Amino acid sequence: MTSLSRLLNLSDSLWYSTKDPCSWKGVRCSSGNSSVTGLSLSAFDLSNSNFLPVVCKIETLQDLDLSNNSLSSISDEFINDCGRIDGLKSLNFSKNLLGGSLPTFNGFAGLKSLDLSFNSLSGNVSLQLDGLHALTSLNLSYNMFTGLIPVNLRNPFLLEELQLSMNRFEANSNGFNGTIPSGITRYLSFLDLSYNSLRGPMPTDLLSGPNLQLVDLSSNQLEGPIPAKVSNSLVRLRLGSNRLSGPIPPSFQTLDNLTYLELDNNKLTSEIPPQLSFCRKLALLNLAQNNLTGPVPAPLGNLSVLQVLKLQLNSLSGDIPSDITRLQSLSILNMSWNSLTGSIPSSISSLGRLTRLNLQGNNLRGRIPATIGSMGLSVRSPTWRKSTKWNYSEYAGELADRFESQHQPPSRSYSRNSFPAEGT
Repeated sequence: MTSLSRLLNLSDSLWYSTKDPCSWKGVRCSSGNSSVTGLSLSAFDLSNSNFLPVVCKIETLQDLDLSNNSLSSISDEFINDCGRIDGLKSLNFSKNLLGGSLPTFNGFAGLKSLDLSFNSLSGNVSLQLDGLHALTSLNLSYNMFTGLIPVNLRNPFLLEELQLSMNRFEANSNGFNGTIPSGITRYLSFLDLSYNSLRGPMPTDLLSGPNLQLVDLSSNQLEGPIPAKVSNSLVRLRLGSNRLSGPIPPSFQTLDNLTYLELDNNKLTSEIPPQLSFCRKLALLNLAQNNLTGPVPAPLGNLSVLQVLKLQLNSLSGDIPSDITRLQSLSILNMSWNSLTGSIPSSISSLGRLTRLNLQGNNLRGRIPATIGSMGLSVRSPTWRKSTKWNYSEYAGELADRFESQHQPPSRSYSRNSFPAEGT
């Protein structure tokens, strides 16, 4: 550790070469301080990789975190030397400046977690990870990889978490037969392939892994129907911005743990299944920008913890069901650009937590409920249109797709409907 301290040339405020290394920042030791088991050099402003082979002389090392630095390469000497440490379980090089092709990880018999996300690695991923038989978590997101999803990843390993988002992987030939490989989620609990160029249909077993909790396939070019067989353990399902078609499977009614369902910006058809009302833990339901028809199902009013409901840019018809106004946790309601008719339910003022309401682009008539003014929704740019219609401009900017970042000013919009002018 003393030689490592000299190489790193850290300030006295971080490491002290004259004291017990187990008291240094980022150093974790075994009970009794007999050996170093963990080393976290995250955000230590490191740019030179010459210290890495020295780290590998710590034969008792279990966890190594080098994230949030400016390292530009992983040397062969590091791979060879640290690959011999059978007890090394976790390796984190995320948020550095790594470039070039993915190194081949020889050895690393006990490695369970590998994170190389947020770098500039490029090229294909084929056999470089083939020897990591103990791996349970792999994160290669936010790089510049191209080509096929690694063929070896369709073998089950022990993999539980797989994150390959924001690359340019394509799955359109060779052993994949134009699709995401079947069986890839057999043991996974977390699958993120978002923001790639994946094509073809979803395998029928893709959503049925018994341990599956989160699936994010958004922003690809996937086609065909959503598989009907879905794991009851799913908590979050993101399939937005693809080319998926067909109906929403009624089998979703069995998803007791589903909290986020995002199917927006696809080509889904038919009616919204009322069975979605059985997903009682839903906090976000986004079905916007599809080809959905029929009425807004009244049973959706049973989703007592629903906070975001986005149904805009479909072909929904009929009245706005008054049952929707029973959603006491609702903060975002967008039903704009459909073919809804009738009037705005007077009970809408009971939605005490509502901050954004958008009903524009429908065929609504009647009066805007007077009680809506007591809801604290700010009106943006009211203008007259003809002499009998209100036109409130749409608030600029939509809620970010990810539910966690919803912090927008309150607003409401009713334009392109037919409401009496004031005083009539």
